[in-house]
Amino acid sequence: MLIAGDIGAGDEGEMEVARAMAKWAESRRVLALLLLGDNIYPDGNPARFAAAIARPLRPLLAAGVRIYPVLGNHDVLYDGGAGELGLFGLARSYYSFEIGSVTYFALDSTAFGQEQAAWLRKALAEAETPWKAVYLHHPLYSSGLHGPDLALRAALVPLLKEGGVQLVLSGHDHDYERTQAIDGVVYVVSGGGSSVRPVGRSAFTAVSASRLHFLWLRADPYRLQVEAIGTDGKPFDAFVLVKEGSRAEPSHLVRAE
Repeated sequence: MLIAGDIGAGDEGEMEVARAMAKWAESRRVLALLLLGDNIYPDGNPARFAAAIARPLRPLLAAGVRIYPVLGNHDVLYDGGAGELGLFGLARSYYSFEIGSVTYFALDSTAFGQEQAAWLRKALAEAETPWKAVYLHHPLYSSGLHGPDLALRAALVPLLKEGGVQLVLSGHDHDYERTQAIDGVVYVVSGGGSSVRPVGRSAFTAVSASRLHFLWLRADPYRLQVEAIGTDGKPFDAFVLVKEGSRAEPSHLVRAE
């Protein structure tokens, strides 16, 4: 699984990341790409789909890689994101799907409310995979320029804990940041898909970096591994979530509850 956030500028920064992802995929089996929002700058206009998505990601699309996006604050400025969702073949802005040992829950953090919360609670309860990963645009924990969305954190964290989520992915801040496990959940900000801004550190920070990048996620029933890959094709951070009771004992890991 490839993951990238805030890619949709259609500029050289995005092209660098897109080329690095395509190169990475040449020697790996890649089924899907998660987009963490702000997929089409500046306003989600479907007329810019070719420049922001189709042309930069052509090698991945030609290889059959399916894109699973969430909406960001820029994506909803044109028509509420409806046209963009239609181009991706989506009927609504939040949904879930399963690949291998992971169920992914795509949330619309631009319009999170009671209806979406009720859907998420039910979807989490019904998921039967060993791993549950939530992804959305606005971060719940961040040391970047925008910082965390505290209202969204208050609304979501109880649901994540109740539903047994182990990983939360977001964009919005144009940087990379990984938290320590917080009540059994690791939060990753990955917004360096086309440009970068400075990022600091907080008490919850494990790693932070200001650089163009994408993520690579792979999982089996016992381990979930995530690597942050720079445009040079080299990982600059990696972590592993391990189910208790497995024999896997990597040198760097965060144990899942």
